[in-house]
Formats: sequence, structure tokens, C-alpha cells
Amino acid sequence: MRTAALFLLIFLAVPLSARAGEWFAPLGKTDLAMLAVDTALLGVDWAQSRYVAANPDNWHETNVLLGPHPSVQTVNKYFAAVIPLYWLTTWMLPPKEDHGYKRIVNRQYFSVAITITEGACVGNNARIGIGMKF
Repeated sequence: MRTAALFLLIFLAVPLSARAGEWFAPLGKTDLAMLAVDTALLGVDWAQSRYVAANPDNWHETNVLLGPHPSVQTVNKYFAAVIPLYWLTTWMLPPKEDHGYKRIVNRQYFSVAITITEGACVGNNARIGIGMKF
């Protein structure tokens, strides 16, 4: 239920909080920096998931969308779809600007949620000894 579930939640919640003119607004410097950090974390998670797929006797995947023992091809297809979807979702979301109302769903909160989620997953994988394989 990790990243993909968060994307689904965003796609369902955004119409409730964004005005039509705020969709696909230009990305700012902070947005681009967060995009780079999160893409790097997703890349490390991808490499760790490939390592898990290559060593099914020692490890299992906890991502429910991949299943406990995915193939390397399945892992590649998943991350090849998730990373561009993350970029599109970030661009789609409204920027965090105060327009006189509280906005729950915006680029900054979304990027921070992805950073925390992916950082925790990557850190836990490294802590338990999962390597990276490309």
C-alpha cells in the first residue's frame, strides 16, 4: 500500500481541493528539488526491490502491488510506471499558496509524504541488509 496507494488517494482527493486554474501550474525551485530527491529515493527502492527479486530465498517484498516474490521484470515494469506517475502527479497538484482557504492536498505535502514513505522503506531495507542491484 505504499506509493501507489498514495497516488490513488491524491487522484481522488485533488478535485476537492484544487481550482481549475491551479492544475499543472509551473514547478518552482522547491518543487524541482523535492522531485529530484524523491526520484533518487524511488531509484534506490527500485534497486533494492530488484535485489529482493533476485534473491527470493533470502528476502520477500512487502509491497502488495508487487507480491512477496516478484520477478525482476515485474519490478522493472512497476517502477518504470511509478516514477513518471509520481512526476505527473507532482506537476498536476496545485502549488502551496494561500488563496484564503486551507488546502490539504498540494505539491509540498505530497512530496514530503513521498519522501518520508520512501525514505523509511529504503532505510529499513538497508538496515536489514538488503542490497541494491541494477
